[in-house]
Amino acid sequence: MSSDYSRVHATENVPACDPTPYSRDALEKELREGFRKQQQRVNRVRQVEQVALAKGLGEPAVTSLKDGLYVPHKVLPPLKPEEKKLFERIDIMKCFQHAERNLEDSVVAPLPPLQENTVEQQPMQNQDHQALAEAGAEDALGTSLSSTPSSLAALEHNCSEDVRQFLHQLRSTSRATSSLRDARAEVEDNIQVVEEALLRQSAPLSFENLLDTSARLLTAMERGELTEKVVVPVCVDVSITSGEGNPEIPADPASPPSSSSCPETCVLHGAIEVETYTRKHLLPRAYQVISIAHTAEWILQYTMVYLRTTVAVNKDEAFTRLTLLARCVRLLGDIENFSSILLSLETKCEEYAGFVQLKDTAEKHLRTLLDDVEDSLDGILSAPFPSRRSRLLLLECGMQKKLQRALLFLNEIDYSWTPHVRFHWMWKVELLSTSFHRIHGPISRKHMQCSKGFVDECLYERVSDTRISGRFMGASPIQPKVLRAQQVEYERITEGLTFQQIGMSIKGIASLLVGEQLCMGARYILHQSTKEFDKIWGFPMDEVSTAPTEEQLSEEVTKISARAKVQFALQSNTQLKRSSPTFLTQS
Repeated sequence: MSSDYSRVHATENVPACDPTPYSRDALEKELREGFRKQQQRVNRVRQVEQVALAKGLGEPAVTSLKDGLYVPHKVLPPLKPEEKKLFERIDIMKCFQHAERNLEDSVVAPLPPLQENTVEQQPMQNQDHQALAEAGAEDALGTSLSSTPSSLAALEHNCSEDVRQFLHQLRSTSRATSSLRDARAEVEDNIQVVEEALLRQSAPLSFENLLDTSARLLTAMERGELTEKVVVPVCVDVSITSGEGNPEIPADPASPPSSSSCPETCVLHGAIEVETYTRKHLLPRAYQVISIAHTAEWILQYTMVYLRTTVAVNKDEAFTRLTLLARCVRLLGDIENFSSILLSLETKCEEYAGFVQLKDTAEKHLRTLLDDVEDSLDGILSAPFPSRRSRLLLLECGMQKKLQRALLFLNEIDYSWTPHVRFHWMWKVELLSTSFHRIHGPISRKHMQCSKGFVDECLYERVSDTRISGRFMGASPIQPKVLRAQQVEYERITEGLTFQQIGMSIKGIASLLVGEQLCMGARYILHQSTKEFDKIWGFPMDEVSTAPTEEQLSEEVTKISARAKVQFALQSNTQLKRSSPTFLTQS
């Protein structure tokens, strides 16, 4: 009973608590606020998925954006094995360069007093020197990664020194953000880091100057004018600007860039000098910039997605977001433009190099084929006139094959290659016109001369002399005969017949070629093939005739006839002197 009484007494002594007053408006406001936040999260996730799908961001980047985090390192894709090997080779080369510089500095420093080293001390000194060189190389490769996240450390382990320094300067948020105000400083710093990295890699030029110079060089190379003048800055050699340990000295953001002053310029004359300048000076600098530009492009894409999917709670944040988006869009546009121009420049340089190889190969190939054909024709023309056609028939098959190869090659160049550079097109037109003019000009004329290099047998025939008047022919009991070559001479020189008329009168063919060849044969037989008779015959023929004259032919015929008569008389006398048996009989 005592316990129950004490419990009841204690209960009565506790003061009564007033219940919390129920507020319908507050509950509705709380529910509305919670629903709004939930709807914002759903919309954010949906928007992140849509934008990330369009931008091609990876799964880690999408996850961080859905969680409201701003971690730009998540967007960088993992390196491929060949890229890792490339960066390893670059780091090894820089390691050796840094070790050599340390060794040179140690040699230049004042030497301690000389002491005689024993054989046991020399290996120990060599090991100490190697350890110092390796330690210096490790310091040159980058700073310690102990203060960076594990994912960033793994990423920076397989990248170049410039990209590693760039990644060290990027900032990220450690917790989820509810509005732009929570990550504004990180976003602004990262955009500034991108601008400074591009400026540092483009030194002594600015990134805008490098982009403008690349665009002007590409335009000049695409036009291909050999008389165009292009003003370009004098670029410093990449090996000089990147070999003295410059990455170890951080640039002061407040100090003005060294490239703000006007750089020295030079004038390039023609597309060939532009291509040489691009290949030797601009492309090495552009390759150094593009390593940072590709990484910065992913960072800017990630930053733009974050800005587009982050809530702006007031007008100032909305204006700030638009300003940051404008900076990202401008930088991203310049980087993409620079990448496309660089790719086009590489393609143009390869096109120019291929054109040089094509030019040398094509000219050498065509020159070899056509020279062989022309040398063969010259060899045939050096032979005596009557034997040229027979020699041409012996060599014509080989010459036809070489000419077919040359024509097929020219046809392949004409139809399979369409140059877009002006001086490439000019060379193509010149090559085709020169080759076809040579084939249809000197080679064709020499071939025609060789084909006409024979004497027709009909020119040695004796025909009635049409030069005799009718009175003499009526009084003469015997009609005189002359060589047909003399008849051709009379018809061409005295009567003035054309080549077609001569061909029709002798061969029955009204052909210019046949008539000219008959006249050439007649001139050769009559020893009128030199230049002195060109005006008389009406066409050139510079040949030295070795044909026998008519007197020589008459003498030769007389000798042959006399020799035949003597042989016939000897045979007759031999038959008469033969004794015949005679039998006398007595009747």
